[in-house]
Parts: sequence; structure tokens; C-alpha cells
Amino acid sequence: MKKLYLDIKEDLVELLEKEKIVPTDNFLNIFLKFLSKVTNYEEEENKIKPKIILSTDVHRIIKTLSPRYILSISKEGINGENFEKRMKTLLPFCNLGWYVYINIGKTDIEYGLVRTFTGPKGLSLTETFLSSEFAEEDTLIDIVVTNNSEIVIGGIRKNKLLIDFKLFDDSSFESSNITFNKLVTDMVSEIEEPENKDKLFQVFRKLFNLVHQRVHGTILLVVNSQFAPNTYLEDGVWLDNPIDLSESALNCIGDARDIYLSELHYSLTGLFLEMMNIDGITVVDCCGRIVAYNVFLKQSFIEDSNVTGGARKRTALSLLKVEDENIMGVYFQSQDGHNFYEGKYGDE
Repeated sequence: MKKLYLDIKEDLVELLEKEKIVPTDNFLNIFLKFLSKVTNYEEEENKIKPKIILSTDVHRIIKTLSPRYILSISKEGINGENFEKRMKTLLPFCNLGWYVYINIGKTDIEYGLVRTFTGPKGLSLTETFLSSEFAEEDTLIDIVVTNNSEIVIGGIRKNKLLIDFKLFDDSSFESSNITFNKLVTDMVSEIEEPENKDKLFQVFRKLFNLVHQRVHGTILLVVNSQFAPNTYLEDGVWLDNPIDLSESALNCIGDARDIYLSELHYSLTGLFLEMMNIDGITVVDCCGRIVAYNVFLKQSFIEDSNVTGGARKRTALSLLKVEDENIMGVYFQSQDGHNFYEGKYGDE
């Protein structure tokens, strides 16, 4: 259920009660104030997409996961008087893959960092809990900023709330989960071995969970193996030897589990994310290979139609209208995190 922020306090209190987490009124008010600005959170001019866990017994719950690392940073009174100060010192680590945890005990509140290490295709920390059976005493709430106007709050007991800060209802935007599922389906559509295709879908799906954190606006063009640079594209860096993310992923998750192969895969995916941050279009094929980046659509192909948004969005929409049967789809993400993917196979 989507709610505007003015309605949110009552709904958030209800969700917390259903998830068996009952903070003091003072802490709740401080937390609500924090939520009101968390979608555009910055420290030292660095944009941060917070990932936060609320629990009442986080250490016991995390012990059920392996491998994991939990780092307790500080404790304070039950009202959370120093909450914002604690968040200021912890939230920057979210951009490196860590979760900030807030453990609400009976007599104090504990703050810290936690992370699990599940490899390229394993579930994230909160995905593991939110998709599993739980004990009656378990409490865990996941808070994720999805873009510059929305926060998704989900509990271990399947209660969910989406807070929307926009001043209008844009129901035409689909969820990022659906968007990324469609995109990744196309990115692995030419992988012939069904088992490998399934593994790679999981790997790339997990990789794209990082896009909202690590990429600040991009266009990703997905093409088939018959694609060749055409008259409508210009400039850019076209790789003589495409970077094979699929090969590195399968090697990384194979039986050998070599540390070198894991480091290689993470380095290549890091390159991919940074390429998406560079101006222009990044090109990948349906076998999960990076073909080019920093590519531009010729001005003569960009339609000056009445499009709400900037030059990047006009370019993405114009790409979709190019008559080339080798284009499989286009992913667009604005600087404020709104995105879409239009592709050939993603809706099947």
C-alpha cells in the first residue's frame, strides 16, 4: 500500500506493533523526522542510499547466518537522544554494502554495522530473513531507500509499507523489482544452458540491486549477438574484446571457489557500475557481456517531443524508436533514481 507522508505515522506505528517492535514515543518522533529527509541523504556532498535494520535482538538473529560480520558501535538510552549523530557516522558505510542496525532493547538502543557474505548470487541479509520462516520471538524490519522520493519498509512477518514523498501519484512507474527482472531476463536470454541461465539471472539480479546506490543516472542498451555499431550511434569506447561478466560469474560461483576468480568478478562488476556512471550509453549483449560505454546517440535521431525530463530521458526514449531488430531493450535511470526498462522478452 502506498501512502503519502502526512498519513504515515499511524501506519508506521501499526507496522511496528505487528512486527513486535515498540519504541518509545520520543524515539519514534526522532525516527520519523529522520525518515522525512532520508531519501536525499548526503554526507560531505556524497549521496547515500541508506539501508537500515530495526530489531530487538539483532545479535541472536544474525548468529543464524554465516558468514557474517557484525560490529557494535555504540549504545545510548532508550529514547535515542543522539540518533542523528549516530546515523551521521554510520550511514556512509551503506554505499559499501553494509547495513546500519538499530537494536531497540528494553533499557537501551544499540547502533552498529552488519553484513553477510553470500557471494555473487546469494540472497542479501534482509532477503534471507524476509523470505524465510521465523521464530515467534524474531523481530526484524528492513528499511531501504529505492529512489529520491520513496522508502520501502518491510518486516519479517510480511508487513510492508511504501512511503511516497512525491506531490503527485505516478502509478505508471513500475517497481524496481519488476524493472530489473525484465532487464536481467534480456541480459541472459542468449545463454543456452538452462542451469547457467538461472544462475546468471540470480547473479545479475543481485548486481542490479546496487544500481540505485552506485549509479547516479544512466542509459543501458541491451543488444543481441548480431548487433554491430550502426549509423545512429557515434563516438564511445567499443571494446575489441567484450568484458564477459557471465564467464567471470560462473567461474566465481563454480566448484573451485578460487579467491582470485572471486576478486576478478567483483572487479569487473565494479568496472561495469562505473561505466554506467560515465556520460553516454553503456552497451551489453544478451550473453551478459559489456560491449561498449560512453556511446552517444546521434543528434539527428533524438526526437524533440514533449518529454518530461532531461536529455538522458529523451535519448533513452529515442533509442527505443530506432529501427534496429538487434536492439533488445533500453534501461533508463534518472539522477533522482526513477527508472524504467522496455524490452522485447522481459514481459513473457
